[in-house]
Amino acid sequence: MELPDIICDVVDLLMPDLKPYEISFYVYFLRHSIIQNGTPYIRVSRRGMQSGIVKSAYAGSTSGGKDADSAAASFKTVRQAMEGLEAIGAIRQEGDANRDGTL
Repeated sequence: MELPDIICDVVDLLMPDLKPYEISFYVYFLRHSIIQNGTPYIRVSRRGMQSGIVKSAYAGSTSGGKDADSAAASFKTVRQAMEGLEAIGAIRQEGDANRDGTL
């Protein structure tokens, strides 16, 4: 498949079923696997996914009772997003986790 076809399939078939955090994670996985390396695999850790992918909507804010300096998603949010993607078959875990994360 060519990249434009992949993008069209993601937007048309997958995104309507995803929550915003799940979309962010899926696009990150897609970029760092198929688009960047040409392989369907990426090694990630749930703890490592807390920062850098999804910035908190409250980052830099003093409202909502959130820490204004926090720019990381909670571990619970990361876990729920990844479990949601696994539940619909968008991603799957391969093998066992190690220090570098899970494939």
